[in-house]
Amino acid sequence: MTAVTSNLLLKAHAMAADAARRDFGAFLVYVGLDEQGSAFKRRELDRFVWSFAEECFESSTPCGLMLPMGSGKTTLACYRAAFEIGRDANLLVSIVSYSADRSSELVALVRGILDLPAYQRVFPGVRVQMKRDTADRFTVARTGMTNNPTVSGHGILTGTGVRTNFLLLDDIVTLKTAILEPTNRMRVLEALRTTWMSRQQLKGDGKRRTCWLQTAYHCADASAVLREEKTSGWRWLIVRAEEPYDVLAWEKWACGECIDSGTLPCPFPQDVLRERANQMGPTAAARGLANRPVSGEECPFETWHFDAPVPQGVSAYSQRVLFADPAGDSTRARTGQTDWCAVVAIGYLTSERCWEVFLAQRMRGAPSEQAAFIARKAIEAEVRVVWQEAVRDEALVEVTQRELRKRHASISVKPIKPTTNKELRIVQALEPALSTKPSLLRICGDQFPELRAEALSFPAAAHDDLLDALAGAYAQIRGSGWRSLRGASASRPSHEQEMLRGLLPDGDPFEDMVPRHMDWT
Repeated sequence: MTAVTSNLLLKAHAMAADAARRDFGAFLVYVGLDEQGSAFKRRELDRFVWSFAEECFESSTPCGLMLPMGSGKTTLACYRAAFEIGRDANLLVSIVSYSADRSSELVALVRGILDLPAYQRVFPGVRVQMKRDTADRFTVARTGMTNNPTVSGHGILTGTGVRTNFLLLDDIVTLKTAILEPTNRMRVLEALRTTWMSRQQLKGDGKRRTCWLQTAYHCADASAVLREEKTSGWRWLIVRAEEPYDVLAWEKWACGECIDSGTLPCPFPQDVLRERANQMGPTAAARGLANRPVSGEECPFETWHFDAPVPQGVSAYSQRVLFADPAGDSTRARTGQTDWCAVVAIGYLTSERCWEVFLAQRMRGAPSEQAAFIARKAIEAEVRVVWQEAVRDEALVEVTQRELRKRHASISVKPIKPTTNKELRIVQALEPALSTKPSLLRICGDQFPELRAEALSFPAAAHDDLLDALAGAYAQIRGSGWRSLRGASASRPSHEQEMLRGLLPDGDPFEDMVPRHMDWT
């Protein structure tokens, strides 16, 4: 290589490094590496997303980015953190994810970026202090005086809040906390507000940076709540893939409503999009996000399921089952935090040979208020047993039992711990009973509009606790066993069991078979 060529290369590197110090896009091109270790190629999607984030950073507005899975959003966010550290060594970066292990992986990724030769050419003054370099945090040499690490990693529900100027949130909502464990939806939101955002500090330039990278899971998870709150102060960019998969659709949200929308070139092959369509934007349980309402094809329950007559009085039902679904655990019981509680009671109409909903109510209150509510409804429904959901522990079951003792009611409370996904168990319990003709379960929709609304917007409803309680009540019947009251063989199957299996034609029931449970009457 001649001296002239060498000088030209040095000048080119110097110009590229100088541009990378000032512009994040130039920084990505000069420093960034893809999964194969090749030079990063910036796409239109990347330019658009980080221009939106830049606008939010300049105004100290928290920004949320809902992007397709596999779009590289987490990796680019780590490059952004490294870029900010290079520009201000006194910066305090907190990386919060769904678990401490995951956040430690991202801390290690940022740490690795700082060691790249190209990064050192752009920011030669950044040096990690080896004595303060651990798996979940590290500190760079700086002029400011503080004990806080430059970068630290935390779990959203397990970490302890620290002072931060740059709060980077990465998938703090997961399938587990949004759908499989619905009681954790609000716990994530409360942790974000009270543990993490409350500890943010202004930078030297008077700005704070907050960036949340998230996949949409449910229309009532923490990201959906903040997106729709008019006073939350968050701005959101939602990008999704939709048929025919030739472009990406985007929407910008502010103050709880969509303010702009459009399309972008799609950087993903169409065959990949078809195979992973549900991962390329809001999932099936989050159809309410980004102006995507639930369609009739997606909802498992039809309107005609809710056209039953007005329910009878309690005494008209020969057997009664009540299921309570309180949202809470022992921690909430000790602190008195408020949450939702749903109660549904169904009874058996011998003349109609079907079960019917005669009570469906929901309230919000502290655990003691929820227990009092359940006790009142159990006495009103004249049941002998309350089946109460206990997802995390049985602390609230005992609280309910004490409330019943105060009222001198001889009603026992039995905990039920679900073992399946909520959406799956709702469909499995209710869809066969509602769709058979004559219906094995009737819901008087005009009398219980909240229950009707939940069912017709399921699974994208903001609430599904009444529907879950109904499924829980009916599941107790299906799983309890059956016997004849008129001398028929005890092993003979009931009409309901045969109907559920599709083995009997409509209108051909066993007249002498009546379902019962040892604790019903």
